[in-house]
Amino acid sequence: MTHTPAASDRPDGLRARGPRPTVVRPPEATGQALFQDLMTRLGGRMEPARVNVAALIREAQAVFRHDGRMVASLWRDGTTEITDPAYAGAFDGLRLHAEADAQGLDGQPRLDWLTDTIAASLGEAVTVERWDGAENAPTWRDYLEGRLFTAADHAFGRRPYRLDPAPPAQAGERVRDLWVLNLVREE
Repeated sequence: MTHTPAASDRPDGLRARGPRPTVVRPPEATGQALFQDLMTRLGGRMEPARVNVAALIREAQAVFRHDGRMVASLWRDGTTEITDPAYAGAFDGLRLHAEADAQGLDGQPRLDWLTDTIAASLGEAVTVERWDGAENAPTWRDYLEGRLFTAADHAFGRRPYRLDPAPPAQAGERVRDLWVLNLVREE
């Protein structure tokens, strides 16, 4: 059995797609450089990533930090991300969701249990910022634009993105609710 909240459970009115695997994401500057290098070697041209506006309003449940640096995050839709390669493999998001299903957890109690379990998996050196259903929880857009980053994150190589309205990919295409991510370069 997988957890799929009703459309009314989500502030954006969209249906969750159920548990997702943990995403391991390198620091933005590193990931961008690796992708550009790959595209150069393949002879391709790198196009900026496109993001649907519905993804930008996804809210954070918790951010996990080590020495002030973000190492993982849990979002209210159940998405878990590890943003520091040193913590890759610290927890298995699919296994955690299966355990929450087995316990019959749903809604905020499920998110609370996931937050506590992830924190325990990451170790005592990790601190947790929680938003537990707060109205002012940061969104995915806040993360992309760097509002969740600290000086330690910047020193680690995290860089914010600038979100620009997406142009049509081809003549006559109508683009609505899409944004383009452009990595902000250090001056």
